Amino acid sequence: MPKRGKIVFQNMKIENGSISIVDKTLTPTYSIQLHDISIEGGYMDSGSPLEILFRTKNGFCRLGKRGTLKIGVLGGETRGFLSLSDITWSELAGLQVIPLPFLKNRVRIYVEFKHINQDETIVEGTLIHFAPNSQNKPEQSYPFHFTILWNNYNLPFDLALKELVLELFLKIKLKGVMTRMLQTVAKGLYTIIGRNR
Repeated sequence: MPKRGKIVFQNMKIENGSISIVDKTLTPTYSIQLHDISIEGGYMDSGSPLEILFRTKNGFCRLGKRGTLKIGVLGGETRGFLSLSDITWSELAGLQVIPLPFLKNRVRIYVEFKHINQDETIVEGTLIHFAPNSQNKPEQSYPFHFTILWNNYNLPFDLALKELVLELFLKIKLKGVMTRMLQTVAKGLYTIIGRNR
């Protein structure tokens, strides 16, 4: 990977794009499908491609079977949002084959972020968990808060996305049995990809 800031593409426009990521070196196989990608005012740093989610003026894509992702940067380009809806825990983690029933439950995530400087972004949001067959009635909501240090994300898009999702899994303030199960899964995944948490 090049260093951050060396190769940057700005004001990108993408319509009907797609990304398919499958990593068969992991057990279980890691798989993320992004399709119907639409971006206006895109910002892509080749040394930190995940930043496209946090520095693009506005964008939309479909994720998994029914999930939708919306992103945007507000005026001044220091604040923005990310909204993810109609996705299951397993689709979010990219691990559809783990046989844990709760991983099939739907979640919705809303994030607001603020860029402190070029190297740090504060992320604050809420994850809403839906019980099986609950229609659109949320079961519980859980807050989370963490700081992204972009120098730690000098990774290809798929690895950086895994890192971000696992960071979310570890920082989310879940309660009870759900906490232990989810964080055990997250720590196990960190072991698989060689990260210590």
